[in-house]
Amino acid sequence: IPLKVGSVTGAKAKKQAAALVALSKGSNFDSTLLEGLQGALMAKPSARGAGEQLVIQAFETQVATRTAELETAMAKLSPARDERAEAVRSEQERHAEARGRQLQCRESLRKAEQAALDAQSS
Repeated sequence: IPLKVGSVTGAKAKKQAAALVALSKGSNFDSTLLEGLQGALMAKPSARGAGEQLVIQAFETQVATRTAELETAMAKLSPARDERAEAVRSEQERHAEARGRQLQCRESLRKAEQAALDAQSS
């Protein structure tokens, strides 16, 4: 990330670090870790101490863990998603068939009404 390598500095770095911390809080990351994260990211990479490096490494580990958890959850939900998608496809087919029958009936009605008008006028 740009903050880790120091390619973003100043006010922009502070804003991005704060946003990353806020996002991480919303994802239930360790609050103690997040307290030191913004400061660690704001320090120049060459000036970071062992503690700041540890905070960044721990954060990266939590990101990887949370990503794996989300991927697992998505994989568990995949069969249900596929079932719902199949149900939608099936209902769309039924709807298309019903629409076709409706259009045929409408045309038959139009022809019957026209025939009745023709019969009345003769």
